[in-house]
Amino acid sequence: MESTSDRQKGGLSERHQNEIEHGRHLAESGQPEVIWNWGSPAGQVRAKRRAQLIAEAAGLAPGKQALEVGCGTGLFSELMLPHGAHILAVDISPDLIDLAKGRKLPEDQVDFRAISFEYAGQPTQFDAIVGSSVLHHLEMIP
Repeated sequence: MESTSDRQKGGLSERHQNEIEHGRHLAESGQPEVIWNWGSPAGQVRAKRRAQLIAEAAGLAPGKQALEVGCGTGLFSELMLPHGAHILAVDISPDLIDLAKGRKLPEDQVDFRAISFEYAGQPTQFDAIVGSSVLHHLEMIP
C-alpha cells in the first residue's frame, strides 16, 4: 500500500512539496536563521563551532568535493568555505537557495542548487557528504 508521503502530485511527492512550502515560509519570515537559533550571539558561536567540527570530521580541504545536503540559507556553506573544498550545496527550497545565492560566495568554490539531495549526483562523486540539522527532513528508507 502506498503511503501518503509516497504519493505523487505534479511529479513531486507530498513530502517534497511540504518541504518546499516549509522553505517558502521560512524565507518569507525574513529571519530563517533567527528561527533556527543561529542569529543570536550564542547561536553564531554554536554555528561556527559546528561548521568547524563538520569540516574537520569530513576532511574538507582544497581539492576535495563535498555535497552539502539541506544547505538552507548557505550559512554553513559560508562557514566551511575557509577549508577550501568545493561544495555543491543543495536544498529542495528554491526560496532558501535564493537567500543562499544572496551571500555571493565564490562560484568556483560553492555551487548552490535548488534540488532534492536524491538528484545531486552519485555519492562516489564526492569526498564528503555533510549537512547540519537535516536528518529529520530526509526519508532515506526505500
